[in-house]
Amino acid sequence: MNVKTPSSSKISKQGVLVGSAILGATASRGVAPLIPGGKLGKVAFAAISLLGAAAVTGSSTTSDAARGALVGMAIQQTGDLAIQTIQPMVAGWVNGGEPSKLKSFVSKSVGLSSPDSFYEARYTPQYIEATAPMETMSAGQLGNPYPFKKATQIGVG
Repeated sequence: MNVKTPSSSKISKQGVLVGSAILGATASRGVAPLIPGGKLGKVAFAAISLLGAAAVTGSSTTSDAARGALVGMAIQQTGDLAIQTIQPMVAGWVNGGEPSKLKSFVSKSVGLSSPDSFYEARYTPQYIEATAPMETMSAGQLGNPYPFKKATQIGVG
């Protein structure tokens, strides 16, 4: 493998590939729910997209854009399928035991919100309402009724 300064034509060609891959991945997110079969449908969609990309010939901008869009579709569907498969397994591991930075990183990598084990139940609104304000807040926390010391439970959209 030789590395040298890229020419402007190579940069624009790669820009077309990356841009069309992003557009293809975005389009596949809209099309995937319309395909029946759940996970098997995603596998079929990814396989057909990949075969379609391999079938595109030529070196014109149009063929580069088509190839990039089809590869983007295949990558998006394969990634979604991997996340759907891995999330339940990771959730069990992350929520068990002591919290750590590794568990936080892994849970966020697969699209989970903060692990349940990081959440302290004593900071729930029900607990705070049930107790006197001065018992749960120090003088420095009067403006913040939820004094989270660890990661908060913020969902992923």
